[in-house]
Amino acid sequence: VGLDYSFPSIQKAKSKSDDSITWCVGDINKIPLKPHTFDGAICFGVTQALDNSGGAVQSLTKIIKPGGYVYIDALNDRCLPHICEQFTRRILNRPIHLRYENQRNLSDLMRHDGLTDIQIYWLPILPTRWYRYQWIVETRAAKWIWHHIPIFGQLLCHAFILCGKRPQDENNA
Repeated sequence: VGLDYSFPSIQKAKSKSDDSITWCVGDINKIPLKPHTFDGAICFGVTQALDNSGGAVQSLTKIIKPGGYVYIDALNDRCLPHICEQFTRRILNRPIHLRYENQRNLSDLMRHDGLTDIQIYWLPILPTRWYRYQWIVETRAAKWIWHHIPIFGQLLCHAFILCGKRPQDENNA
């Protein structure tokens, strides 16, 4: 099942996909799908457009079955290029056009809604103007660094994905 708040986006996605996907228009904060229906949920490219991620996390958690997983991506508010961009926008009196997420805050929201075993995956995607250096952040050495020295992921990765598991209900354990 694919969900988006925009009917034109749903029409575009539907035209590019096969018939095995059911598409629906809906609000991420109140997903119009039956609770405990899905083995997992992926929320990609959404959080930066929200005022906060609390409703989305709660809604995603409700639709997955016990034992299922929720994956949420977000723009990293600790990334040095983002910090520089935000600083520049403030100096130039330009509005901040996207919302950046704090990995710890999103993890706390996931825990609050009952998700456990929360894992982070750093996404070292450089801004477009630095794309010629993208190969560096995709090397084996860089991947080792993101995994073993998390502060570098925080400072240098454009985005992250958090994955949380909905525990098995006591009745199903």
